[in-house]
Amino acid sequence: MLVHFTAPTIHAGFEGTITLEIVNLGPKPINLYPNMYVCQLVVEEVKGTPFTNESQFQGQSVPTGTES
Repeated sequence: MLVHFTAPTIHAGFEGTITLEIVNLGPKPINLYPNMYVCQLVVEEVKGTPFTNESQFQGQSVPTGTES
């Protein structure tokens, strides 16, 4: 199981629902259950003054780009 790694940062000033994207790259299924802990934590030092970073995800309340 891989936690989405191309956009792991939640930028200062972001408002919206944080969506954890995961993928199973293995040959066997992985069962996920309610209340199961799955996470990725990246800690970065922030220097300077944050600026507005408008994006398509700002203010989202549901995941976008999901497949049914």
